[in-house]
Amino acid sequence: MVKLTSDDLFVSHATFDNYIAMVRIFKQYDFEYNGASGPIKRSQVRFSSYGGPITSTDDYYILNNRVVVQETTTGLLVAILMVERERVP
Repeated sequence: MVKLTSDDLFVSHATFDNYIAMVRIFKQYDFEYNGASGPIKRSQVRFSSYGGPITSTDDYYILNNRVVVQETTTGLLVAILMVERERVP
């Protein structure tokens, strides 16, 4: 869901899985890039994840420049459907 108001943008994301998959933590990574004369750029990434992985398993990230990156990964449960689709002109 995406909702635009007069002064903000709201996004939501749902993960359909077992209860154990809902036990997440919210992570924040801060990056600082250095040049010859010192720090030249800072970046920040926020996302939900499990304790061990270094990436999001929910496929969304919030960046420090107020950009939200989302994606949806869909699996093909019946492979024959893809073969049938390739034959259709």
